[in-house]
Amino acid sequence: MKKYLAVFCIMGAVISSGCSKSPDSPENPLLRIGYDKKDSVKPFRMALEFGIRNDNDLIVFEGYSADVSLVVNGKELYRGKTVPADILPFTFERVRTDSSLTREEFERIAGPLDVNIPMVEARGMIPPVYLAEDQIVLKKITYSDKKLTDLLRGTKK
Repeated sequence: MKKYLAVFCIMGAVISSGCSKSPDSPENPLLRIGYDKKDSVKPFRMALEFGIRNDNDLIVFEGYSADVSLVVNGKELYRGKTVPADILPFTFERVRTDSSLTREEFERIAGPLDVNIPMVEARGMIPPVYLAEDQIVLKKITYSDKKLTDLLRGTKK
């Protein structure tokens, strides 16, 4: 009986503290769109935002970054790189790309998403455009796994 209990305890410890879960699933993606009348070359501002969940108990995803593609109806409309972010254990962090676009670049994105360009120009910004999670494709995800305890102590690993 003790033998089975020991095996069960070891398996539980391995499962609970095993490898870290990779942050590769974007959640709740949206586009924030604005217009800057002062910029005559690239007046359209766009931030593609999504959430990344860290379900690990002691692992921090330090310097999380990814190449992001916005895909609508099988066609890639936009490609960008996220601003590096640190994602703490058991948290949900918003990650984003920031872009300045010409009118032609923006029209290519706005059309398939039914964004009213004259409204953007008139108002300076519009409410967020919510996207389906399958419209966001993450590639070249990079980050460093850091133990939270090491970061709190100031040690490097």
